[in-house]
Amino acid sequence: MRTEVKRAASNLPEPLRRVAQMTVSAIDPLLISRYRRRHPETGPIPPAALRARSGSLEIDSFATSGAHYVEVLQDLLEPTGRTVADFRHVLDLACGCGRILVPLWRRFGDRTAVHGCDIDRGAIEWLRRNHAGIDVEVNHSDPPLPYGEASFDLVYSISLFTHLSEPAQDAWLREVRRVLAPGGVALLTIHGERALRGFVDGETVGAIRGARERLAARSLAEAGFVYEAAEPSRWNALRFIGTTGAWGLAFHTDEYVRERWGRVFPDLDVRRSPLPQDVVVVRG
Repeated sequence: MRTEVKRAASNLPEPLRRVAQMTVSAIDPLLISRYRRRHPETGPIPPAALRARSGSLEIDSFATSGAHYVEVLQDLLEPTGRTVADFRHVLDLACGCGRILVPLWRRFGDRTAVHGCDIDRGAIEWLRRNHAGIDVEVNHSDPPLPYGEASFDLVYSISLFTHLSEPAQDAWLREVRRVLAPGGVALLTIHGERALRGFVDGETVGAIRGARERLAARSLAEAGFVYEAAEPSRWNALRFIGTTGAWGLAFHTDEYVRERWGRVFPDLDVRRSPLPQDVVVVRG
């Protein structure tokens, strides 16, 4: 049902879409109050627009998915023989309003210095007001990050490289390498072939008009990398990074990642995960 609602909303004309977004924002405090009455959640819950930009507009999904992602990160680290607690400095690159960052900090913040950064100033300001114990920074849409070289021995980024154009991802890969300490690990999610099938089959609803039809007509296996630029929306990242065309939907084959990303990180693996996205594990 939620997929059908999202599909209907994505097909609304822009004026009606803005009205729908304004309506959701207006009733959101009531929805949050109702959620608190039904669930034991007592921590701060971001407003609807910030949740939407994190990919989890629904309150229950936002509140529960972060802890699940932390477990997935732990599982991905298992082959390295380490857990999040074994890293001294951790960075959530493109942390948004903290869907994953906050539960990770609650679990490991007493043993690990947890940091987050994002281009979304509103999300970072919300985190500073509501989770003052987490070190968060605003970064620009282009590198560099506001950190020195080799600042982190673990970097993870959920749903960043899934949205970058080829030049943008090349630049951000080099920046991850710059801030990653020797011997460190980075976990970076991508849209692989199964994610592309989900978009084409309609199981996953995107916000780019006509993208489903255009993606269905293209061969990821032949191209290696497929990209669909997004259009501006008051709730998407283009509100913050402009309309340069560097933000959209990006899809990668394993072979493309090994060849292209391998120029920056010779030591990497592409892994399947319980997430809708695949995960590239790189070592500094």
